[in-house]
Amino acid sequence: MELTITNPDIVSKTIKVTYGFVEFGGSESKSVFIESGSVIKVQITPYSSKLNDVFSPINVTIFVKVTDEKNTNIFNKTWSLKVCPGDEIPWKIRNRDCTNLIASFVTPGNKSVEELMTKAKNRTRGKNGSVNNLNDEDFRQLVKNLFNTVKDEGITYTNNPISFGDGSAQRIRLPNLTLQTKSADSIDGYVLLASLFENAGLRTYIVILSDHAIVGVARPNHENDKIFIETFLLGRSTLESIFSLETTFTASTKSGKEAYNKAFGQSVNQESGKFALIDIHKARKEGIRPLN
Repeated sequence: MELTITNPDIVSKTIKVTYGFVEFGGSESKSVFIESGSVIKVQITPYSSKLNDVFSPINVTIFVKVTDEKNTNIFNKTWSLKVCPGDEIPWKIRNRDCTNLIASFVTPGNKSVEELMTKAKNRTRGKNGSVNNLNDEDFRQLVKNLFNTVKDEGITYTNNPISFGDGSAQRIRLPNLTLQTKSADSIDGYVLLASLFENAGLRTYIVILSDHAIVGVARPNHENDKIFIETFLLGRSTLESIFSLETTFTASTKSGKEAYNKAFGQSVNQESGKFALIDIHKARKEGIRPLN
């Protein structure tokens, strides 16, 4: 949510913004300094861990309260909202594109992701021990090692198409469930891989295409040098790699690059087809938090 706050007085003020969900209890707050005669915009992201326990649509009430230094009430308002299940993302609501919310399903702090990183610990360090200073070769090797760590889990992948549109939604498995069930579609796969990349400190992207998605990854200071990956190829058999004379990682990155270039070209030329590049790092700054 974005609040527009005006201070018409000749004295600067510090105010307190408190917000939360009535039904879930608890609240968050932040102090905001406003100079005299100025107007500022304040971003807030109401959240409760109890939202993760919502498994069917429910109605809730969100509140925002603003008080001054003397705890005098300046603003107090509530809104009624519909909350969807915690594992469901709406792609579009009332013609508003919501694809950037996919960043909330990328969960680098997920316990299962942490355990996967432990398995990959001998693979995730470059020569200098920092992802910020990796050269091209070490960066690609790091991404390959993380990719293969996921591949070694033996997860069965299906490339199910995504249906975008107003009111359409998608159920998504978080990494712990994907690893537990050893089953994933293309969305579950890229959420798992993206979570691992973000945990490793890499710049992570989700690329939404017309009927599916791919993962992008780059070094923190080299955003223009991305590797794109088709995650459903993680389930490719060893025999297929042998017969094609091409490793699964090579096939996945080649297919990912081709899919990205095609969609990007269509976007530039204003041709039909969906294209969205979701920068997870940027989404975090905008207040889109991991679900857990």
